[in-house]
Amino acid sequence: MRRCPDDGGSGANSRPRHVWSPMTRFRRVGAFAAVALASALLLTGCVAPAPTPTRTPEAAPVTPAPSPTPTPTPEPVDPLLSTARLMISADRLSLVDEAGTTVAEFGYLEEPALAIEALTKVFGSPPRSEPYAGTNHAPSGVRHTWGDAVEIDERHYDESRRAEYDYRLVWPRFAVYFDEAQFEGLGLTTPTGVTAGIPWPEYEVTGNPNPGWSCDGPIVDIESLESEDGSPRDFGVVLGGWWSIDAPGSEVVPWIGAPYAQAEGCA
Repeated sequence: MRRCPDDGGSGANSRPRHVWSPMTRFRRVGAFAAVALASALLLTGCVAPAPTPTRTPEAAPVTPAPSPTPTPTPEPVDPLLSTARLMISADRLSLVDEAGTTVAEFGYLEEPALAIEALTKVFGSPPRSEPYAGTNHAPSGVRHTWGDAVEIDERHYDESRRAEYDYRLVWPRFAVYFDEAQFEGLGLTTPTGVTAGIPWPEYEVTGNPNPGWSCDGPIVDIESLESEDGSPRDFGVVLGGWWSIDAPGSEVVPWIGAPYAQAEGCA
């Protein structure tokens, strides 16, 4: 049997009545407050504050490394300034250093200006130059002297005759004379060590036991060189002043010079 709901005495189709209560209203208000509080907590607890941006520190200025100081290149030294002695031999003037190495050399058939320029550098000053006239036996020329100790005798022979006959060292373009054993700290010598100022007998024991002879005196450091006609001829360094050897104070060699040829006769 189908049972009908109890209408509480109001009939079969009556709906139950809702009874209002103050407690019911309180519950609703509380529920809404709880929801609002939960929402607020959710929003504040779950959403993190935006991070404070970190300031990137500025880079320190870079100081460039100092460039290395270049090492200065030393100025080249003129080899002529290492000259320790001047040496005259049969056919040339040589400039020699302390080790015995030849720094420069000038043949007597070369232009004298080359030797004059070199000695000007070595001595640090130009020479005193004095022209002289020719004679029946010698050409004109110019004497270039440093301190009355070193002389380059520039000789002005007839160049056309020299070219025709090729007199070679018999007609040198210049000759060299030393009047002292030293000048400005430089030795003035021959290959065997003969110098001006040595006693006359000593030159024979310096490697010249058999000296030659020229019209101006004995010659030492003799070399056999080709003459103008192609045959050998002896040349060397003369010991000047021989003709005054018996004069007072003439016990020593006053000067030496080159080139000098072995005499075949003197006029």
